[in-house]
Amino acid sequence: MSKTQILVVALIWANCNLFVQAQHRGYRFINNKQIVEVPFRLVNNLPVIEVTLNKEKKLNLILDTGIRTTVVFSKNYLKGLDYSFGREVRFSGVGSDRLIYGKVVSEFTLNIGDVEGNGVSVLVLNENQRLKRRFKNINVQGIIGYELFARFVIEIDYHNKIVSFCEHEYYNFSDVYEQMPLIVQDTKPYIYASLKLKGKDKNYARLMLDTGSSSTMILDKDLELDPYFTENETIAVGLSGDITGSVGKLQEIQIKSFQMKNVPVLLVESSTFAKHNLKHERIGTMGGGLFLAYSIVFDYAHNTFYMKRKHPSPNKVVVSL
Repeated sequence: MSKTQILVVALIWANCNLFVQAQHRGYRFINNKQIVEVPFRLVNNLPVIEVTLNKEKKLNLILDTGIRTTVVFSKNYLKGLDYSFGREVRFSGVGSDRLIYGKVVSEFTLNIGDVEGNGVSVLVLNENQRLKRRFKNINVQGIIGYELFARFVIEIDYHNKIVSFCEHEYYNFSDVYEQMPLIVQDTKPYIYASLKLKGKDKNYARLMLDTGSSSTMILDKDLELDPYFTENETIAVGLSGDITGSVGKLQEIQIKSFQMKNVPVLLVESSTFAKHNLKHERIGTMGGGLFLAYSIVFDYAHNTFYMKRKHPSPNKVVVSL
């Protein structure tokens, strides 16, 4: 074989290899799997899964429907990995208008059991002592969300502490699941529910489903419910700072056929929270505390949400401040 022929063969092989790599960017199953189940730790009502970066570094990340991009709280958690920073990003989270700074790292490989993501971008936050203090004691180093939910059907079984990732054609929905429409807007999921507080009904309230919120329910302060709540105080913590508001109870929430009574609720003062709500025509969020008795399923591709009761006490709800 001539040198020219060898060069042509080498170029063909290289181009084929690059094509295969391009095909595999994003998340996929490995080892011929169509369904992957992984355990999670339930920490303050938050599902925390183990994620391996670049086949080397294991991190504990919150599985969060409220986050657009995978976030690592500090570059210290990436020690020993070979990477380079890209562009700087500034954003504000719920809690205040205070900006959070970070830099993007591209081309990470992420593994969650037999789920693998190639060419994944990760936002690494600048040193933030408040965030480090908040998560250090619960051994959490970051957050992961939308890219997984957009790619797979994902079931979070809070009772058995199992997350299932499924290809859409392989997921088997049994008759015991309740099916309802899901609205995915700006990477976040919403459903409609009926609320009742002290005899006041608000039917078809639009609420975000936020697995990254440890609270049971957070409502915007637009319902004239103040007399039934505590005085203003710090009631929760967002990425950008403290969230102020009041604490009370919702007489009832109904999601399809599921009725939950005396549900703890946080009524929020935060202007940042209100702006997030107004943008998406929602009045609040439902968090992890509401789902402890259930298995919930997100199917972004088909705009569908499913619930299944798993715990013998369907009204078991928990508020976490």
